[in-house]
This record gives sequence, structure tokens and C-alpha cells, in this order.
Amino acid sequence: MQALAKHSLKAIALAVASVLLLALGAALVRLLPWLLSPEVPVAVALPFAKVLFGAALEAAFLVGVPVGAALGAALLIERGEARALYCQGASPLRLMLQAIPMLIVLAGGAGASTLTWQAGSDRPGHFARALVDEARGGCETDVAHSISVPIVGVTWLCFAHAPPRITGPVPNSDGRAWFSATGISVTDDFTAFRANDVFVGTPRHPSGFGFNLRVKQARVSGLPAWGGSSALGGPERGLVVTLAVLLLSLSAIGVVLRFGWSNRALAAGFSGLGGVFTLRALHTHRPELDPTFAFFEVLGVGIAVLFVPALVWALLRGVRRLRERRKLA
Repeated sequence: MQALAKHSLKAIALAVASVLLLALGAALVRLLPWLLSPEVPVAVALPFAKVLFGAALEAAFLVGVPVGAALGAALLIERGEARALYCQGASPLRLMLQAIPMLIVLAGGAGASTLTWQAGSDRPGHFARALVDEARGGCETDVAHSISVPIVGVTWLCFAHAPPRITGPVPNSDGRAWFSATGISVTDDFTAFRANDVFVGTPRHPSGFGFNLRVKQARVSGLPAWGGSSALGGPERGLVVTLAVLLLSLSAIGVVLRFGWSNRALAAGFSGLGGVFTLRALHTHRPELDPTFAFFEVLGVGIAVLFVPALVWALLRGVRRLRERRKLA
């Protein structure tokens, strides 16, 4: 009975590592311009690197664990071990249930990793403040320079004998107006921000018209939510990842054993679809959705995508067998 767990663990380790390497490669491509930029200190890029690594790890669990579980079941059939176990009274359902303890541990690890990296990143304003504060720390030198803040789109201007100022385009101005301030603070949903010692100006028009304004404190509100906050917060996302990994893996094992798929490429491709579509549903930002509805929608998408190809395959196989019986009759 432990043969399935042994085959699946090896396949899961290989599948998770493969998906993680691919996802980290894609994350590195996105992060590399900031790491190489002299205006972006490494400390500023680290918070975003953490988020990218967490997203890559989440993708590795959601796709790799179901794929590895299906590969383990296919290998059990290919080597004839499944037939031997069936002769001893086992059944596909019983073998699938034997894998539950192993999959619970893996699914729990997936949920824990999501909770770890998701903490705070589901609040875009909190994440933006972390980036701005990290960049502000790079101004504690006696050399005049500038520090760009990725994603937020602002720049710290560091002076040798004066306090640093943060500058950037005025929101919703299409780059026609710029501001500078000694500091800014944004709300968690990034729909409003407060700035101190603010200077706002526009480039001088050829006609000679220009606009300059200086105030001690300014507050801007009514901005569109930055980053598209998801309807699922950190705990809800961690729980849905845990259940998705568990249910997708169990379903993949059950389908492969029930239909006797020994083709490992077919088993891997079929089981990977559920994880990919679940991941896509997780990263679809629709904050207007009710969290409960979004929770079950994400789970439903993965399970539906997993079972539809299996049902189509079973239907085609049934039609083919029916035609063979008619020919024999």
C-alpha cells in the first residue's frame, strides 16, 4: 500500500522543484532590471523579491503537487504494481485514501508558505510604504544622489546638506504635473495619501503660463485602488491553497487509477491543468466579489478543469467500446 506514496513523493519533489525553477526564472527576469539599476538599492528590491519568491512557491505547490501525485499513480500502473494490489483486495478508492496523510502534510506546507509571504502583501499601501521607507534609508549619506522606488513610481532626491525629498508625477495628471515632499504616507488600499511640505508644479507652457503651489500638508483621496486587491485576504488565501492542493492531488490520483492511465505525459498534463487554472483564478483581482463566493469559485475552477477532460475521455472511451461491441455482434 505504501508503493503509491513512495512513487508520488519522488515525483512530487521533482515536479515542485521543476515548477519552482521555472517560476523563479520568470521572477528573476522581472526583478533583474532593478537589481542592476544603480538608482535602486538592493534593500529596496528585496520586499518585491520576497513577494515574487512567494508567488513562485505558491505556483510550485499548486501545480507541482497534483502533477507529482498523478505521475506516482501512473508509475504504479505502468510497473504493474497497481494490478498486484488489486489482486490483494485493494481498489482505486482505497489506494487514493492511503495517500491522504501524505497529501495533508504537503497541502499544509503550501498553505503555510502562502500565509508567510502573503502577510501584508494583500495590502498594497502597506507594501508601498515598505518600499518607500527602505528607499528613504538610502539617503543617509553625504553624497547627493537619487533613489528610484519601483512599482510606486516615485524617486527620493538625496542632498548632501539638506533633508531628502520625494518626487513624482501628481496622480491622474498624465505626467503634466509633478510634486515633491519631505515624506508621504498612503492608506492600506492606496486610495489616498498624505504628504508633508508639498511643492506642486507644472512645466512652463510656451505661452509663458505655469503653475506652482506650496503647502505644509496635502491629502489626496479618491484614487483607484493600486495593485488590484484580491477579494481573498491572507488567511482565506492560505486556506484555499491548502484545500486546492489536497483536493486536486486526490482527484488526480483517483482519476489516473480509475481509468488506468499509464502514460505519464497524459497524467502530468491532465493534472497540471487544474493547478494552472486555480492559480489563474487566485491571481484574478476582483475585490468587489464576496470573499465566500471568491473562495468557492477558486476551488470550483480547479476541480472543474480537472474533471472535464477526464469525463470527455471517459465518454469517448465508452463510445469506442460500444462501437467495438456492435462490430463483434
